[in-house]
Formats: sequence, structure tokens, C-alpha cells
Amino acid sequence: MHCKANDFHFSICLVIFFVHYSPKFSSTPHPNPRCLIFTPRMAAPVLTYNETEIIFENCSFSNLTHGFILANSAAMPDTSADRFFSVQPEMIELNAGTFSNPGGGLVFPPVWVRYSKATLALGCSCNYGKQKLCDHEAQVLYNIMERPDLRIFFDDRLRHQSIDNIAQHYGLENESNPDAHFELVWANRLVSITPRIKSLQPVNSAALQQLAKELLPPVKTFGQPQNVAVTSNILVLSEHKYYKHLQVGLYEAATTSGGKLKNPLKALDPQELAWQSNLVNELKFYTGIAAFANNHNKTPIA
Repeated sequence: MHCKANDFHFSICLVIFFVHYSPKFSSTPHPNPRCLIFTPRMAAPVLTYNETEIIFENCSFSNLTHGFILANSAAMPDTSADRFFSVQPEMIELNAGTFSNPGGGLVFPPVWVRYSKATLALGCSCNYGKQKLCDHEAQVLYNIMERPDLRIFFDDRLRHQSIDNIAQHYGLENESNPDAHFELVWANRLVSITPRIKSLQPVNSAALQQLAKELLPPVKTFGQPQNVAVTSNILVLSEHKYYKHLQVGLYEAATTSGGKLKNPLKALDPQELAWQSNLVNELKFYTGIAAFANNHNKTPIA
């Protein structure tokens, strides 16, 4: 992890090499060993510790490296192990979190991480008690470094870049302190960026369409809706079931697009229709139909 620059009157270049080897130990050095280089414009982190925490002061989380973790670990982390990168936060917020790995198959005590004012502090309840990162702390730090969904809570640079992409929809991409307007939310093992002011609305096409849908009245369509059935009045001639009299009835029926009749038929009262008309021809028509409606006392037609 690289930290803030110090002014020196002479040039110093310190190179620390770390031998990279597989879980099966090999004495052959790696052809491209990892290294940390401290120049006059960099300063090594100040390592302190107490009974419960190991603390790195004067550090920038954005410059966290594999070499830094290896140099400060009690043992070489086995990054190829099953579920090594399955660490999950039990609690996580801005620059703080408690982590565990419940699916790893082994006992994994809670590890807490705090980062504030260029000071990184880690603690583990395994009480390793030495001046190095225990296996659990090293694994958690590896996960935070490699996984953007965790790193975003601690890395100001990554977080502000991600917030800027969201802030553009709210017109806040040029704010000097993005954390004052947006917050990180961890839910269902996913991280999301939401405005701190819940009533703040984005200004994009999708949001404007939704706002218009909620505020504007529905658009009225003119003309006959396509789902309205077309009906016609029809004249039905029939024979009485028992007396063989001629019966005439007026009905209303729906029709298909091809003009065919569809059930059910609705019987119309010709006397009521006669009262609604002022035309002589229609009055005669409805009166004649009414005369045949109850034709039970007349001699049947041969």
C-alpha cells in the first residue's frame, strides 16, 4: 500500500521482493517476483498494533496491492483454495465492516475492518496475537481488494467514479463531495447506489415517462373502440310449438365482421319501440309485429 509523499534531500529507492510460489512449496524463485518500490515521493506505512488490532497509518486504500498483503501476512494466503473469495459482510457501511465466510467449511471468526483518515485497522477474534495479519484478516483484505462490490465501501476513488455515473441522471455529477448526496446500500449480496434524499428524481427518458404517466391524465381515444361489438335488429319468424300459429319477433343480435349472427339474441318489445318513434312507417311496422306476438286465439294458417 503506497502512502503520502515525504520530502527528502537525497534519493532512496528501496525494493522489496516477494517470492511467488504455489501451495506446494518450491525453492525456485519466481522469474517475475512481486515487489514494492518506495521512492522519495512515497513513504512506507507506519505499522502499529495492540491486543486486538493491527493498524497501518499514513496509507491510501486506493493503492492496496498484493505485495502489501503478502509482506504483512503471517502465512502465504492460498488464493486458489475453494471459496477463498466467498467472504461476505455481516455488516458493512462506509469505511467499516465485519466479515465472515460461513460457506467455507471451516471455522471463520468475524473480522472487522475500519478505514479512516489514512488509517487502516483490522481485527480478528481468533486472537492470533502477533505483529502480522492472521489468515482470516489476510483473506478478508484480499477479498476487499479484488471484489469491486466490497472495495467500493473503502476506496474513495472507485466509489466516487461509480457515483458519478449515477449522479449524471440527477444533475449532480460535478459535486465536490458525492458521498454527501449518495449512499451505498448492501442487500441480498449486492451493492447499489441510491440518493440520500429519497424524493430526488432522476432526469432521464425512463423517469420522465414514468412521471408523465403518474401526473398526466390518460389519453382519450376517439372513435369506436375495436372491442365494441356491432349489433343489428333482426326479424324472426317462427311457428308456435303447440298451436302451430305464426309468431313474429323482433330481436337484437351481435354480428361478426363477416355479418354472421352471434348468440345470444336479445328480445325487443315492439310496443316500446313504437312509443319511441314518430315515423308513420315505423309505427305501422312495430304495431304489425306486436299483433303477431300473441297470436294464440286466431285460426292457424293452413
